[in-house]
Amino acid sequence: MEHLSYNYLDKYIDQLRSKGRYTFTLAEVKSYFKVSENAIKIGLQRLRKKGRTRSVYKGFYIIIPPEYSAHGVLPAIQFIDDLMHHLEKPYYVGLLSAAAMHGAAHQRPQESYVITVRPVQRPLLAAGVKINFMVKSKIPAAGLAQKKTLTGYVNVSSPELTAIDLLLYVNRIGGMNRVATMLQELCEVLDPAKFHEVIDDSIPIAVIQRLGYLMEYELEFQSLADRLYEVVKSKIKRHNLLHTAKKGTSSKSRNRWKINVNTQIETDL
Repeated sequence: MEHLSYNYLDKYIDQLRSKGRYTFTLAEVKSYFKVSENAIKIGLQRLRKKGRTRSVYKGFYIIIPPEYSAHGVLPAIQFIDDLMHHLEKPYYVGLLSAAAMHGAAHQRPQESYVITVRPVQRPLLAAGVKINFMVKSKIPAAGLAQKKTLTGYVNVSSPELTAIDLLLYVNRIGGMNRVATMLQELCEVLDPAKFHEVIDDSIPIAVIQRLGYLMEYELEFQSLADRLYEVVKSKIKRHNLLHTAKKGTSSKSRNRWKINVNTQIETDL
């Protein structure tokens, strides 16, 4: 295909944009044009200098529309789904990112959080955009929804699964006070009827105990706490600390969640 014009890649990404695409892979371009990889990489470097494309992962490129040219990158939420398909890994947007999408935006995160499976994925950094990857042994079948974005749809944890995950990864996302602040807003949209759907044996009961304690004693969502307690009360057997990153107390708690309170909770609301 020696007759290709100098700007053949410009035309290619314009064609993708016309179809609503904002990402492409090196493998796709190689398959489409049948020219040397070196020639394609030179062309992509030219587009990079023009601010039209950017590689955010090996072999994976985003198309930068004019409205985002000043930033030099798309918001992560606009390309996460395509990226995870490229990596061939199941996923969902979770934790602080999901909480913000559900309206708990008091502390709108500057970073994105994605839950996926092993092997562990290093954080992705591109032009000020950061995606943190957390891992689970498996992606749950329940508790996921699809949210519309500018470029398509992304998998997002439900408010109920998000609340559980916030406590599951509490030491990775800023500590108990930050989690409690997010939960205080998230509790406004929780559906207690869905607790049955998202709580299974893969979730440590200690995480549910901490969630119930916070709802009842710190955030004062008594009806939510009552509904949650009915789902898990038969599983609450032993005492657990409220905050695992701090030393425990010698005395046993008297609350029904069997949580030994070893830290003072302070929210920002």
